[in-house]
Amino acid sequence: MVHVAIIGAYGSAGVAVADGLLERAEELSELELTLIDDGDPGGGLCILQGCMPSKEVLSAADHRFRARHDDRLEGVPEVDPEAVVARKDDHISGFAEHRREHVHDLAERENVELLREPARFVDDRVFEVDGRRLEPDYVVVATGSTLNVPDLPGIDDVEFMGSADVLDATSFPDSGIVMGFGYIGLELAPYLSEAGGVDLTVIEHDDHPLDEFEPEYGEAILELYREQFGIEVLTNTDERRLERTGDGGVRLYADRDGEERVVEADQLYCFTGRRPNLDGLGLEET
Repeated sequence: MVHVAIIGAYGSAGVAVADGLLERAEELSELELTLIDDGDPGGGLCILQGCMPSKEVLSAADHRFRARHDDRLEGVPEVDPEAVVARKDDHISGFAEHRREHVHDLAERENVELLREPARFVDDRVFEVDGRRLEPDYVVVATGSTLNVPDLPGIDDVEFMGSADVLDATSFPDSGIVMGFGYIGLELAPYLSEAGGVDLTVIEHDDHPLDEFEPEYGEAILELYREQFGIEVLTNTDERRLERTGDGGVRLYADRDGEERVVEADQLYCFTGRRPNLDGLGLEET
């Protein structure tokens, strides 16, 4: 008997592991599988707050961008953010329901159990869930990720929005500062500018974004974002501290090529990467 527990069963990683194990059930002799997820409504980060909803809302900005660059059309269409979010929520609800149904179908198998309560480790590969103590042979932690908030002086004194907040936004400020110009920032900055009409200043630590690739990629992105979206990208710039302005906005003090640069805006956007979502799991016990 091989007992495997998957913590985070509704997410993409958890489902992939469960499907893979069950496909090889005969090779693994007598497989016992425990699926654990206390998510509500359940569906996983990618479906609920990540790649799927982002593509849905980005499509609205893409239509506007194409329309204003098509000389066969007159006028520039306006994006209705409430309609964008409503359609996104409708589609995502369907995707999430499909994911839940799949996991529930897996749980109907004789050797599979689904527990809808939080799990916490209490010893080495031993955890408690729903009042029970489980000691599986293997534990897969697939609990997704959460926003990696930078340890920057003043960050606790200002309000900021992460990617999930932007995907739910039905109104936009006049101006914004973007910290984090990786994949998430590259994806959402044009949306804020095109669909929301936000006057953006982006902080980029290096000469150009995507510095892990050939420089031509990042240089082309800089030119596109600056010329086509009107986004100000401050390269070779490092954040130093933040403070709240008198009108509720944000003031960023940064260092650019050895000189202090101060930027003010109505809203701060943190697209500063992700970190594992491990809070409350008690990993120090295992």
